[in-house]
Amino acid sequence: MIDVILKNKKNILIMNSVIQIILSIYLLYKMIYDFEKMLISFEMNVVLISLTIILNLTIILILRLKDINKYKKTIITFLIIIVLFGSLSNVVLGLINIFILCKSTKSEINKEKVLDLPKIKNIKPNTFELIFGLCILVMFSTASLWIYNIPILKTLWLVVILYIVVFICSVAAFYKDLRKDFLYFIRNIKIYFKYTYPKVLLALLIYGILNALIYFINGQNISTNQDAITRIPVLLLFLMALFYAPFVEEVLYRGIIRRGVSNNKIFIVVSAIAFGLMHVLGLEHEEPLQYLYVISYSFMGGFLAYVYIKTNNIFVCIMCHFFVNLLPVIAIVLTRLTS
Repeated sequence: MIDVILKNKKNILIMNSVIQIILSIYLLYKMIYDFEKMLISFEMNVVLISLTIILNLTIILILRLKDINKYKKTIITFLIIIVLFGSLSNVVLGLINIFILCKSTKSEINKEKVLDLPKIKNIKPNTFELIFGLCILVMFSTASLWIYNIPILKTLWLVVILYIVVFICSVAAFYKDLRKDFLYFIRNIKIYFKYTYPKVLLALLIYGILNALIYFINGQNISTNQDAITRIPVLLLFLMALFYAPFVEEVLYRGIIRRGVSNNKIFIVVSAIAFGLMHVLGLEHEEPLQYLYVISYSFMGGFLAYVYIKTNNIFVCIMCHFFVNLLPVIAIVLTRLTS
């Protein structure tokens, strides 16, 4: 049965996309009459529904005009965006399409090539670097607590200064290793991108599903961390979420912890828990269920630790972290524009 589906995957994918477009148009029509019951603004709903329609139309065009295997990753990217930002029907049909695309036939498996990653020597632990790194980690965590627990306008300059100090210390303490990793990353960026791209998509999908489940368990309340981020000025949001956080958090929660934990499994667990707790502890929670978000954040921290183990290059983790943060930032900006 599955083999029959896989052989006719193009037609099934097109049919599912057409169904999604029809349902999205119906939802848009229905929304006009029930806008008072919506959880988010009318304008935001229009933007998201329009986005799913445009992406599904693009998928249909790719399937009709292009080679499905050549553009598989592009289609999966569009589908994950649809699943993360679409309605329930988009989620169900989108997940079915992702399963069909990811499930390969025997002939396709034989054609797939194993990707060889560049070999980089493991970092030799240094006691001074480890202790200094832990101090930076504590400093960064302290800054994170300040930004959430003290009125933002009165303490923003203090947080910015502390974040700058953390950044300078991170670069200064691990300059040689960062320079080596950066040079390897630039020379082999295409290989790293091909290796991590499908894994990041899968991680984003799981991360989105976990957040959605916690969101409904938590009485449709978003993460306090995400709520606090939405109050940050747009320019600062871009700098912090897309550049500063990926760099500093990867250096601290992957690079430093790896120096103290050589066992792969223990490293993933410790890095995941530390990363998850950093995004949850210290926040002002009105509901105890807010702590459930530590699960989704820990999952993402564990995934990034896994990437570091496989690539042994911190800039690959930074790249993955950038793409993980990109979709939420876009969503926040769209929300502000339409609110």
